[in-house]
Amino acid sequence: MRVLAATNRHLEEAVAAGSFREDLYYRFNVIRIDLPPLRQRREDIPVMVDFFWERFTGQKGVKVAEDAMRRLIDYSWPGNVRELENVIERATVLGHDNEITLDCLPPNLVTGMSGSVTPLTDIPETGMDLDAYLGEIEKEILIKALARSDGVRKSAAGL
Repeated sequence: MRVLAATNRHLEEAVAAGSFREDLYYRFNVIRIDLPPLRQRREDIPVMVDFFWERFTGQKGVKVAEDAMRRLIDYSWPGNVRELENVIERATVLGHDNEITLDCLPPNLVTGMSGSVTPLTDIPETGMDLDAYLGEIEKEILIKALARSDGVRKSAAGL
């Protein structure tokens, strides 16, 4: 039997901290392949879009509108490859004429926002709590910076 396992955790640190069994670590750690997160290898995104499109539709050669591909490449992918896979599966359902357009992509990917704070285009008639609004934006930026830096606060602060 062969076991192929993946994790986004640093198992050596977990072993040292006592939160992962050392014997299990050595059983799994026969051939190690370190693969950076998708946000650090954006050149792979077009190839993966084609791969997932073919997997879900059985058809090769998906057309991707230029603005949609730009959004796919620019997005930070906090959910990594699984999130991209889900986005392409959604596009196969919502797309038409074998083309991925902005309309096929989730709203948070199109706007660049996580969805909890809507971009302000005008001041509401009732006014607004500017401190609360800016606090929500700051929170989203911090969450995205932490996701992009794999939770390393110093790197997130640099972003």
